[in-house]
Amino acid sequence: LHGAVAGAIYDMVDLGKEPRAALAALSAALLVVAFWAAAAWWLGIPTSESHGLIAGLSGGAVALGGGVSAIDFSIWGKVLLGMVLSVVVGFLGGFITTRSLGGAAGKKGGPVTGSGRRGNDQVYRKAQWGGAAVMAFAHGAQDGQKFIGVLLLGLSLSTAGAKGEFHITSTGSIPFWTMIFCALFIALGTAMGGRRIIQKVGMDMVSLDLKSGLAADLGAGLTLLFLTLLGYPVSTTHAKVSAIMGAGRAGGRRGVDKR
Repeated sequence: LHGAVAGAIYDMVDLGKEPRAALAALSAALLVVAFWAAAAWWLGIPTSESHGLIAGLSGGAVALGGGVSAIDFSIWGKVLLGMVLSVVVGFLGGFITTRSLGGAAGKKGGPVTGSGRRGNDQVYRKAQWGGAAVMAFAHGAQDGQKFIGVLLLGLSLSTAGAKGEFHITSTGSIPFWTMIFCALFIALGTAMGGRRIIQKVGMDMVSLDLKSGLAADLGAGLTLLFLTLLGYPVSTTHAKVSAIMGAGRAGGRRGVDKR
């Protein structure tokens, strides 16, 4: 996918002309985001590291003395609009996809697993591989671009002394190794630290069966791909949680724990 999201992160703040101060502000922003993400993981709270990153970069730019004029508010406008769209479109995606797969599961109080559904359950179980692949690709296409933008910003500041060494206009202008680097560490972090969030969102908040789980993956993945193609930096967390809620809602009033 094109690098519009990475370019938005790269261009959203002005860290000044002093490379050492700019690198210090960038490092501070990333450190705060890492601490916040670790705390949220420990508490099992699904949060948006994307918005934490954007806010951290903005705070660092303001702290350098540039004030709010150091922030490109046109990009912040896209971030805020993207936050709303990710929630609304994600919910609708999960809801509509669940219904499109054959109607809501468990309408009378929970997932249906009787013998009459075993054949369909096998289909949904196998299809979840494809649904998970769509969601993983969309996750990388959206969140991977954010951290590629930050990585290139750091490299530009450290090698050229000011932004300009790298320019993000399309996928072809983004070094391939940065994509591999970010993809590996996103996958590693998800594998090592995802269980608490999976428990909170996929089991405690909503009771998902095989069909609604597949629908949540497809709904969230397609939502993220759509918004990424439009160039909106959005929250993968918000899109996925909203899609899960939409899938749960499609299963009846008791499908979602509103607490």
